Amino acid sequence: MEGRYYTVKRGDSLWGIAKHFGYSVEQLAARNGLTGKRKKLIGIGQRIYLPDGKPEPDLWLDVKIIGLSSKPVRHAKIRLTHDGKTSEAKTDEQGCLHALSIQDHAKGLKIEFENIEGKWQSIFDAEILPLGEKLLQINIGTDLLKDRTARKAGPTIIPDKRIGADIKQQTPQPTAATKSSRPIPDLPAAPLKMDSRTDDGVPATIVAPLFASENLYLQKGNEKFRQAIIESAKHYHFTPHALAAIIHAEAAKGAGGGWKEASAAGGSSARGLGQFLPAAWFQYIAKPGTLGNAEALKLTGATKLEAEAGSLYQVAGSKKNEIGATMRTTILSWRDHGGYSIDAIGAYAQDNLFHLKKHGIDATNLPPDEQVKVAYIMHHEGPRDGLLYLQGKLGKTQSSKPDNVQEKLISQFRTKKDDGTAKAKALADRFGGDYVKAYYYFLANHTETMVQTKNFMLKRAGFKERSVYDIVHAVTGITIEKPVDKSPGLQSTTKTEPPASQNKIEKNEEVLPTLGVGGNPCWIDPLDQCAIRVGGYSDSESNPESARRKSSFGGRGGRHTGIDLCAVPGTPVKAVANGEIIYARPGANYGNVILLKVNVNDLPPPQKQYVESINPKVQDNTVYFMYAHLSELSVTISGKQPAIVNAGKIIGKSGDTGNAKGMIAVGPYRAEKYGAHLHFEARRSSSLRKGEGKCFDPKPFLNHCD
Repeated sequence: MEGRYYTVKRGDSLWGIAKHFGYSVEQLAARNGLTGKRKKLIGIGQRIYLPDGKPEPDLWLDVKIIGLSSKPVRHAKIRLTHDGKTSEAKTDEQGCLHALSIQDHAKGLKIEFENIEGKWQSIFDAEILPLGEKLLQINIGTDLLKDRTARKAGPTIIPDKRIGADIKQQTPQPTAATKSSRPIPDLPAAPLKMDSRTDDGVPATIVAPLFASENLYLQKGNEKFRQAIIESAKHYHFTPHALAAIIHAEAAKGAGGGWKEASAAGGSSARGLGQFLPAAWFQYIAKPGTLGNAEALKLTGATKLEAEAGSLYQVAGSKKNEIGATMRTTILSWRDHGGYSIDAIGAYAQDNLFHLKKHGIDATNLPPDEQVKVAYIMHHEGPRDGLLYLQGKLGKTQSSKPDNVQEKLISQFRTKKDDGTAKAKALADRFGGDYVKAYYYFLANHTETMVQTKNFMLKRAGFKERSVYDIVHAVTGITIEKPVDKSPGLQSTTKTEPPASQNKIEKNEEVLPTLGVGGNPCWIDPLDQCAIRVGGYSDSESNPESARRKSSFGGRGGRHTGIDLCAVPGTPVKAVANGEIIYARPGANYGNVILLKVNVNDLPPPQKQYVESINPKVQDNTVYFMYAHLSELSVTISGKQPAIVNAGKIIGKSGDTGNAKGMIAVGPYRAEKYGAHLHFEARRSSSLRKGEGKCFDPKPFLNHCD
């Protein structure tokens, strides 16, 4: 059997090996005859066969869907088309689809959602996708989805189209403070609340905190930059949408996708939304007519400023004096002010276009959304290499040789865990080993996916965004080649018979990372909000601390084997780590039970260290987590075959089954209905028989618990 194999090292798990080499756990398990217990209990020195025909995907994509209210669209039914196949999925509690594997990025991706009429509506359609690991955030322009409202008496019927039009009405824009000494404050939009009924009689209440001036759509966290974007766009002859697109491509992002006004590049002196180095910032400050220049002239008392040799100078006639160190520090601190950074991004884009025009490449006559794509290429490469790229000379001059371009391509794929060499070679191989062609494609692809003007428009009717490939060809005459398709054989995920014996792969090449590949450690708390139950006891009101102790591990005279977390019936519960559901059915007093089996090596360091500190030790590097009193089980087990789950997957819903019957509300009251909860345990054993669980305190596992 042709292929490669990997020798298991200390700390490895099948999860980690599969993720590192671009397979699914099921594929490796099937091809190596790993079933039942063997699937997780791989041992040091064991050889894991890595079958040919399944290389690492081009793209791992996380997708987040948000509505007009800037809130995630939970449990939306989504249809995905990629790699020549179509599948359906649902978004999770955060409106996300995680780790979507795209085998061939050149075949594109189409995403549709099921709207209020039960019809599939396209929300994303790209002919080509980026490479690597990316987050795609999509605003679907509505909060109306099928099965997310209920029929009842309500206001007069309003056509669906009217709803969208009313939501997208003009709303007043507060004035933002523009002092350079402090960041722009957040500007909450005045919410528009509307009760209506849709065409088919379904009632809908929509609250949409939304500004619509200049037809500019911004995420809620970026609304404070709206006025600065509009003013800068007018000043530098772009549209607000085009300028917002290039800002989004350049700015560092926070956890929610918002632009980080005061951000620093690791290991670099670059700062701010545009990640400006000091020398580039001083060039901006010295440019007459900019917001920064006007402020600096006031600060210094100068009539003219010049940037030279990475510093800033005051010019008076023939005399030139360097600005003092204190003033230079103050001026550099303005990079952390979004208004000045946005103005600088607009000025820099304009300067790049003028630089090209001086060298015979005129993009200034293009529409603004196309100008910013050319400007971004210049920003990415810098003036010298950007000009060479657009002249078709990259990799063809004394200062830019093929070896230089090869290193540039490798650097684009380099991460803390990967030197980028293999990924760069894989892309170059699709161009017959030509790294120069591969780099031309990479940068065009990167620009195409990073700078998307339409993503910042509320109304897109009549707008068609031309591709970078067409724009570059129109301006320069250069045709950027696209990669050849991956061979059909590489698309197959069909399981084949496992090798009869591990000895048969002795002749194949061994993959030899110097260290183990680990187990993709991850931990997600079982509930979105974890708090110890205090309700439902005789002393819940008089002595809540005593009630809390009863709900904690070891409470009730040492008889309580887990912790009780507040949860009204129907609250989604999640898999806390990557693992296997080995039990999902009724369990006597526990009610409906789920038992999750996890390899210790699949836990992140804090949780792993806690497991290793307990005594007696867990066996076979395995720990079990039990969820009890559930009202709903979202996973099924076929026979004795466990169900593989990723951390964060919703596996059921809390309830009042078993001896929690009647507990349907939370609160510090004695009445029987109070005290609703999820019973959560950590175990050394999978046995649910009384006294055999060998339980230990699960609370230290939790990231947050009140």
